[in-house]
Amino acid sequence: MVRKKSISVRENNPYNAVSILCFNVHDSAMLRYTEPGLNAFLSTGFLEEAFPTEEAVSIPHYTILLCMKGSCCVQADARQIDLGRSTVLTLSPGALLEIDRLQTERIHCVQFNREFYCVEYHDVEVSCNGLLFNAATQAPAIDVPPAEGETLALLMQMFEKEFANADRLQLEMLRVLLKRMIITCTRLVKEQLEERRDLRASQTDLLRAFSGLVEKHYREKHKVAEYASMLHRSPKTLSNLF
Repeated sequence: MVRKKSISVRENNPYNAVSILCFNVHDSAMLRYTEPGLNAFLSTGFLEEAFPTEEAVSIPHYTILLCMKGSCCVQADARQIDLGRSTVLTLSPGALLEIDRLQTERIHCVQFNREFYCVEYHDVEVSCNGLLFNAATQAPAIDVPPAEGETLALLMQMFEKEFANADRLQLEMLRVLLKRMIITCTRLVKEQLEERRDLRASQTDLLRAFSGLVEKHYREKHKVAEYASMLHRSPKTLSNLF
C-alpha cells in the first residue's frame, strides 16, 4: 500500500540545510521535551505528524529525518532526490518543506532548536556544522549501512524510553542521545563525501570551515576570494572543492 503525500524541500537561504529522515520503531505519537527556563525544545515522531499540512512550510528547527524502510521523494533547491531504504537527509532552520510522495512505511522526524543543542557552539564535540547543518553546498543523501542502521534504530528506541523519565537528568540524557545520532551521521557523510568527490580528510575539513564562514557572513561577503583570505587559502584552492 502506498500513501500519497509529497515531500519537497527548498531553502530560503542556500547555506542553511538540515533534516534527517528517520526509521520505523513503534507506531507512537509525537514525543516532545521542553525546558521553559532554557527555551529548549526536542521532539521525535513521524514526518506526517511533524508537518501535517500538504502546503510548503518553513522549518523552524534543526530537523533529522531517517528513512530506514519504504521511500519518499524530495525536492531540494529545485533538485529532486529520491530517498530509498536506509537513507538519511539533513536540513537546517529556514528550509521550506513540502511533502510530495511518501510510501506507507513511515519516516521518522527528529527536531531540536539551538537552545537544546547549538551545533555551532558545540562543533568541537560533533563536527557537524558545515556538513550536516549550515552547509554551503547541497547536503547529499546519506546511505546508512546495516550496522549504523541498527545503531540509529536503537537510539530511536532509547529516545522513546528516555522521554518517560521525567527527572533532573532527562535533559542531559536526551542531549547525549542526540549527540550520538549526530556523530553517527557526521561520520557517514564525511566518508561518503570524501569517496564520492575524491576528497582528502583535510579538504573535507576546509569545506566545513568554509561553510561555517559563509553561514556567518553571507549577507556582506559574496566573493570566494574574501572567504579564501579568511581561511588563509588561495581562491583556487577553495574553488577546486566545488
